[in-house]
Amino acid sequence: VQQMHDDLYDGLKEEIEEGTNILLERGWQPYTVLTEALVEGMRIVGEDFRDGILFVPEVLLSANAMKAGMAIL
Repeated sequence: VQQMHDDLYDGLKEEIEEGTNILLERGWQPYTVLTEALVEGMRIVGEDFRDGILFVPEVLLSANAMKAGMAIL
């Protein structure tokens, strides 16, 4: 899950898709994947955006990666 947070932070769409599939294959419920992996990762992105560490382009990449993970769910 920490790796998914890092991948979301970096906006790595393919890695998020792969991570989402792996968690589902391991028996995770879709809601758990959504809340503990995807939403929590985006919370970190949001905090860093608020603090001026990340900027709009990085946030958009992260959002696009999350959207890819949600499409699988």
